Formats: sequence, structure tokens, C-alpha cells
Amino acid sequence: METTKTEGEGFQPGATNGGGPGIEFTETMRGFVSTKVTDEYQAGRDQGERDGSKFEFTVTVTAPNIDRLIADPAHEALLRGTVTATAFSATPLRVDGGRFNLLVRDAHTPGTRKMLYDMPAVADDGRTFHVEGFKTIHDDAGPDIWSDTTTLYVTMREGNASGPVVAKGIVNIHINDFRKQLTTMKAIGASNKIEELKTLAKFGAFFMGALNEIYGGVFARLTAFNSDEAPPPP
Repeated sequence: METTKTEGEGFQPGATNGGGPGIEFTETMRGFVSTKVTDEYQAGRDQGERDGSKFEFTVTVTAPNIDRLIADPAHEALLRGTVTATAFSATPLRVDGGRFNLLVRDAHTPGTRKMLYDMPAVADDGRTFHVEGFKTIHDDAGPDIWSDTTTLYVTMREGNASGPVVAKGIVNIHINDFRKQLTTMKAIGASNKIEELKTLAKFGAFFMGALNEIYGGVFARLTAFNSDEAPPPP
């Protein structure tokens, strides 16, 4: 899976880097993957649906420090949860130590950002897999913001990130799952309610600012600061 991570000043790749109020939310996505068609996402998804090969996950994204999440060019957060892949295990795979990159710039495609998912997964019998996925955020013709932000292209590998591809497909956020996701959004590590609200506001301003950058007039810019920079203190 291609990433566009760049080290910024003071950023330590792979570090949890807490020490300040952060953000956390839980996301559920559902769809299908194919073990037969492993070279194309849509074809894999369609074949997976015909075969009844469901693929779902529920993961919690944690950014321990909101300012660092925004300032870090990789916009990297931690990820943990479970993956249900019926073609591989009757019970959910456990995900721990995963990585999530929020609206990172695509260095190869101007006007495009990506959300990247990197999930090591372990079955109850000890087998290991690696799930990687991406959402492409780009303004194409027609209303595509919902599909862009809720469609994840998934590749599953045996073993680790360099293992052979064993499944490919697409998962989506369903509207009821999205409503539930909104209720899970919370500030963590804040010292008081005011700091909680400021943390949520910073996250919202970054997220909406990045989407405004891509989709232009669809969004009125909520803040005057660059979407890749932490806002000035209130």
C-alpha cells in the first residue's frame, strides 16, 4: 500500500506521542472481498458478494495529541479493533497496533488526499494477516464527497505487509453505522470540559478544512488557518 508519510520537525514515526488532549472515534465498515479475484477491487467485491464472502471491521482510531495529529504531515493515529473475514476465520480477527492516516496529501496526484488503514490481524488459531486499505478523496464530476469518504478499497495479505495477497474487495460505511460513529467521537486526555470542546473544534476545523480544499465551494471554510497546521491558541 502506497503511503505519503513525511517526517516533520519533532515528529517521531511510530510513537504514540501523547501528552495533550487528543481525539478518539470508532468506525464500522461493511462489504465483501474475494479470494478468487485478487487483482481488481470492484471485481473482487462483486465476486465476494456472489460467494457470500463478507468482510467487515469495527476499529477505534485514537490520536493521543490533537495538535500533533494536525501538524504531522502523515496525520497518523493509532488503530485497534476487530475484522470479520468469513473466508478466513469463523471468529473475528484481532487488530492491535494498527495505523491510520487521516486525509494525508497524495504526493503523486495534486488536489487529492487519502485515508490509509494499516491493520495487522491475528486469528484465534494464531494465523496472521495484514489488511491494508485506502480511501481516495478527490473532486470528480458529480456529487462524490459521500462516496469518497465512505468507500475503502481493501487488500488482505497472508502473514505480514509483504505477504502474498489472499483477498481484495471494497467496504463501505452504511448510513446507520455513520450515525453511530458520530456518537463515538470524543476528546481524550482533556483536563476539563472547555478543553474537550476546543479539542473537538480543532479536529472538526482540520477535517472540514481539508475537505474544503478538495471540494471547494461545497464547503464554506470554517477557519482561516491552513488545514495542515494547528490553529492558533484561543
